Amino acid sequence: MGHKQVWTAVAAAAVLALTSVPAHAASTTITTSCADGEYTGKFVLRYDTVSGLHSVLDGRGGAGPYIGDSGTMRVRVSYRQGLTERAVFDKTRDGLWAGFDHPVDFPAGTRVPADGTASVRVWFSAGEFGCTAERRIR
Repeated sequence: MGHKQVWTAVAAAAVLALTSVPAHAASTTITTSCADGEYTGKFVLRYDTVSGLHSVLDGRGGAGPYIGDSGTMRVRVSYRQGLTERAVFDKTRDGLWAGFDHPVDFPAGTRVPADGTASVRVWFSAGEFGCTAERRIR
């Protein structure tokens, strides 16, 4: 094999290696939870980080115990810009049954800066019980 063929093979291997690298890192999953006595709430958020932004993919959560379909879960994703909090998502789901498997659909393009200023805050309530869970998105 000559010099030219060796360099061609090396260049081809380099191009193959570069084109097979994923466009972004693996998804990150974070969990936040809270409690009010025996009443507990839990929320799981999944996101990707690309080019200095966290792109929110999906979330799932809930609370309990309580009787009937009386639970409420409010999810807010926001970030701080100076002294101002900027919400990029704020949605409330009512009529939830006890349990931790209630999906939250985030619109495509739900993004926050990856500079440590973003967080997810979730309020859970069911009648006289309620708690708030919060976690930074890093």
